[in-house]
Amino acid sequence: MSINSRDQFLLKGRPEIPSIQNTTRTLDLEVFQNKVLRPILKLQNTIFVSVFLDELRRKKQDFITFSSEDKHKAIQRHLNTNSSLKQRFLGIVMGLFTNTEMDFYQRHMSAINKRIFSMLKIRLKDQLI
Repeated sequence: MSINSRDQFLLKGRPEIPSIQNTTRTLDLEVFQNKVLRPILKLQNTIFVSVFLDELRRKKQDFITFSSEDKHKAIQRHLNTNSSLKQRFLGIVMGLFTNTEMDFYQRHMSAINKRIFSMLKIRLKDQLI
């Protein structure tokens, strides 16, 4: 599979999010977040939930029995301190970048990682609390 056909395949598989509005004054990082990160996070949502719950199971934490506040704290704690989980989540996202998107990501890695984890926290909380 050539690079172009891989990129086209990845782009075709992403869900569209019609509510996203980009203007000419939108920052490049915001455009990347809206056009790349949000669709990938939406597409991979069930994978993120599954990986997170599996991580808790491996740590012998019975997430289902947690109170809402404890669930909130567990999500925050794991996404702030569990570096192996964070790396797994980044791999799930980065594996769906096109070559151009990967180049942009590598130039803005720190800012994009912050956006990814911020959105992931919200997604996990919405799904699990």
